[in-house]
Amino acid sequence: MQVVITKLFKNGRVLAFIKSSSLVAFIFSFLLCVSVFMLFIGFQATLDEAITLFIKTMLVTWIFIIGLKLGFTTLVYSLEKVRGIRLPFITRKYRTIKIVSVVVVIAAFLYSCQGQPLAGISKDLNTGMVTTYSKLKPEESVLVMNEEKLGHTQIPLGEKFVVINNKVKGLIVKNNKVSIGCSLKIIDGSGKALLDEADLFKDDTGVYDEKDAEYLKCTVSTGKPMEWEKKYKVAVKFWDKYGTGSIENKFTISIIDVP
Repeated sequence: MQVVITKLFKNGRVLAFIKSSSLVAFIFSFLLCVSVFMLFIGFQATLDEAITLFIKTMLVTWIFIIGLKLGFTTLVYSLEKVRGIRLPFITRKYRTIKIVSVVVVIAAFLYSCQGQPLAGISKDLNTGMVTTYSKLKPEESVLVMNEEKLGHTQIPLGEKFVVINNKVKGLIVKNNKVSIGCSLKIIDGSGKALLDEADLFKDDTGVYDEKDAEYLKCTVSTGKPMEWEKKYKVAVKFWDKYGTGSIENKFTISIIDVP
């Protein structure tokens, strides 16, 4: 096995393929990640999170390319060597076929992920709220105040509003129960944390009937030391204590006087 691996790495075509496939994976992942961050301007990610997203995307893309190469080569070998079928047209157009195959498979993979509670980002264009999720997926994430869905983030000082993730899928169920955690953080314009609750559900253990956890809610209160005409960043995070899934809602509110 070691001899075979050594020969492969000494093969110029193999090394050229590794270099070219790595470059394609790098370019695709870079453009995809840049597009995501430009589209979701309000998505606040740390440098570590951004690097992790890029590396994971590049790795998945590279594995796809390798898989296509091996699968295509095996198919050609089987048809030509085993079946005795000559495929000269594939040799002439192999590069085009390979590129098209990579694009088609990646597109199919991205399309197949839609609707699956794996990972993703969504943004409410009215409120600017960015929702990121992993292994959990809400059908809709909204802000509600006085039992009305908000189309803005202007909150009168002293009012309460609710962050709601509707029809959440992906929670781990044990004995018809789910266990949920919820953190809340509010930061002022200078970066100072006015509120930083690690788990709002810790006192009641966060264990609920499965049917009661379809809607994940967090109530946010405004008041002192908040001030009128000031903006505050709010981050609410729900996570599955029986699993590893999570949903995070991030947005900025503007405190206004009572209209």
